[in-house]
Amino acid sequence: MISPRRLSRPLALLISLATVTAPLAAQKPTPEKPKAPAPAKPTTKPAGADQQDRQIDSLLAADVYKIYGEVKNVGTQIHSGAFAELIDPVMKLADPPKEFKTLVKFLNTNAETLANSRLVFATWPTQAGVPNAFFVIELASAEEAAQFEPKLNRVLPAILPTPTPTPTVSSTPTQPASPSDAKTPSVSAAVKDNRETVIITQPTLSADTPAPPPPSFVVSRSGNLVFITDKAFKFDKLRPADSKLLTEDQNFRQARERFSTEPVFIFINVALSDANRNKALAEEREAQLQARMKAEEETQKIETVEPAPDMEQSSMSDEPAAPDAEDTPEVPNSHVSTRVALEAGPGTLSTGPMSTPPPARPQSMAFGSLLSLLGGGEPEWPDAVGIAIAQEGDDYVIRSILVGPQNGKRLVLPFVPQLLAGRGLTPNAASVLPDDTEILISASFDWPQTYEQMLVRLNASNRERTAELSRVPAAHRSPNDEKPYDPFLDFEKKGGFKIKDELLPALGNEIAFASSMKSLQGAGGFGIMMAPQRAAPKPSPDARQAEEEQLQKTREAQSAPMVLISVRDREAARRLIPKIMEGLGVGAASLIGAAVKRDDTEMVDFAGAFAYAFVDDFLIISTTPTVKHVIDSHINHQTLASNAAFRDFTRWQPREIVGQIYISPALMEGYQKAAHDPSQTIAAAMREYLLRLNPTPQAITYALSNEGFGAIHELHLPKSFVLASVAGAASATKEPPPEMNEAIAVSMLHMIASAEATYQSTGGKGSYGSLDKLVEAKLVVRESLEKYGYRFEITASGNQFEATATPVEYGKTGKLSYFIDQSGVVRSGDHGGGAASPSDKPFQ
Repeated sequence: MISPRRLSRPLALLISLATVTAPLAAQKPTPEKPKAPAPAKPTTKPAGADQQDRQIDSLLAADVYKIYGEVKNVGTQIHSGAFAELIDPVMKLADPPKEFKTLVKFLNTNAETLANSRLVFATWPTQAGVPNAFFVIELASAEEAAQFEPKLNRVLPAILPTPTPTPTVSSTPTQPASPSDAKTPSVSAAVKDNRETVIITQPTLSADTPAPPPPSFVVSRSGNLVFITDKAFKFDKLRPADSKLLTEDQNFRQARERFSTEPVFIFINVALSDANRNKALAEEREAQLQARMKAEEETQKIETVEPAPDMEQSSMSDEPAAPDAEDTPEVPNSHVSTRVALEAGPGTLSTGPMSTPPPARPQSMAFGSLLSLLGGGEPEWPDAVGIAIAQEGDDYVIRSILVGPQNGKRLVLPFVPQLLAGRGLTPNAASVLPDDTEILISASFDWPQTYEQMLVRLNASNRERTAELSRVPAAHRSPNDEKPYDPFLDFEKKGGFKIKDELLPALGNEIAFASSMKSLQGAGGFGIMMAPQRAAPKPSPDARQAEEEQLQKTREAQSAPMVLISVRDREAARRLIPKIMEGLGVGAASLIGAAVKRDDTEMVDFAGAFAYAFVDDFLIISTTPTVKHVIDSHINHQTLASNAAFRDFTRWQPREIVGQIYISPALMEGYQKAAHDPSQTIAAAMREYLLRLNPTPQAITYALSNEGFGAIHELHLPKSFVLASVAGAASATKEPPPEMNEAIAVSMLHMIASAEATYQSTGGKGSYGSLDKLVEAKLVVRESLEKYGYRFEITASGNQFEATATPVEYGKTGKLSYFIDQSGVVRSGDHGGGAASPSDKPFQ
């Protein structure tokens, strides 16, 4: 169960509501606890006048915060039903803390007040003297703000409770001047700006009374704006004199105008530097250090005792004592060679062990180095990122714009700076793939420009290497070190062709990857919603069942991952493939390649292991059964492009895109089948919730396009997928699925085996230990073995031990039993709740 303390601060950010924007805040405690703001003087401007001065869009300068966000019509979003749908599985399937329930109740109660309100939040400050977490709620009038402020003051302590004070003992207790001094409040701080003063008070405490911990929030108001911050602030810090407003920043305006209709908008100023804040924080830390050192010096002067005359002679000597032999560090062997390495700055050298010069690289490593040039160098991030979230029909839609200079690179991924996006196109891979394709990822690349960028990176890498070698003595250099490394040249020599003149002109822009859900399960798949399915026990097979099983095996064999590369010149590409294989160092494989004709399409099969074929304008590479399936589906016009679901769920995409992702409704179909299958070990409440979701499976789709000033990313997630994901996460916190417990049990057994090995080589003196001995040696925490629905037992004798893990409640907390011994091999079996043994099969 998630602890209230862990959830309290993120939950506070749900005030931004109607969406899950909590991870943006990182509130910290502050030294003052505010009361309701009161004017410092009777002449303070009335709220109505101040309201004209405090416009929400004129609060922040462009260079104060890196992350800015806003939620429009907060109360309307709460009443729209989307909020209730997201919260419902958390309330029903998890065990949320009371702070979470209090927050949800508060938002629902005040939804009408917040109906047309806008919430703005900012975090990641780049300037000193501003809150780390800044929230402001814009209400309809100053009167409504004045009524809403005390409500926040009452509810926030319940959501963000003040930490329990830590008692302290004073070495020099003092007494108050009078008995009433310990209870009389005194002014502790006054926060001022040019218009208002907020007075914060706290009681004066006696010396032996522990000071109360600081609150974790400050609530204040100005006109129709109510602020929630992690510490008191001044308006002139948020917007220094002569500074440019955030709303005047060109990147911000471009992103905000692009997403003017979405209810949730987030802006990340990537290019904004933290230098000013880091400098101010460094100066502040230095001042604190100096003050602490000065205080320690004063303390030492007070506590210093005059040494005795006979001690002073021996202890006050200026000569340092010679180190003992035992304390002298061991000098490394003198015959170890050394190298010279560049340290902090130019001309600063240090010596250290030198490794043997690297041998000549094999061809496979050379090709790997060639591919590594795609990601070499510094990532080229955009200047800014705008993100919008909305619910449209049955989809949650996330849109993002990457704002950069007009002459900047058109990157597909910022952390792959050499891989440049090609022109927008109408993807054609779907017209080649079979109609049962479950996952499709395609993109357009500018291969000639990408090649040029890789050459630039290669030259830079060789220059860096030469500069490093110039600092190494000649005696320590290898003859190969002087030669610049060029994997492209090696690849071309081995293959006997030119990349720029022959290969690149034969390629098109589009490249695609396709697969099935099952083939991706080994990489984690999409099992974020609930536990993976467990195969149900099968009765004795009959002829029909055997036929269905054989058909299923055939389908699995035909759905292996495949790569599709578009080609402009098929004949040129066909001639180059044997040369490319030579360049890759696998030219011998071409000796076993056999051409197989399937209708008008020729497939080259390599002993039934893998194959390639040209279908329309694409080169298809995959396993032999998969390539055959692609050819047969294309011949029979049963392609993904003709699939009704694919057409319907990608209809929203622009006509010309740079990239796309399609995950078929098969994903949601799998979860629906699991929910209806009584043999699947799903918690009853989770099963009931899944059965209430939209039974019509939907697809997940994504598109990348370019609008001139920046790349536009758009992701459509089915509402049922999002709700099932939230439900799965919520259910796992309260009642972990058996499969999760089983996985943890296996990890625990490995941990026990490691603890036994440590115990044997240390305290056990050659013998393994019982569970009590491992706990006593602090190698195992007993409580951690009792949390996850399994019972662990250990028997040890001499140089042998056996450990078992059995489900506490068979079928509910787990089905499989596990065994491990000194061999380190985990064995498992379904024993109906009984213990596993050495005769069980090794766990896969």
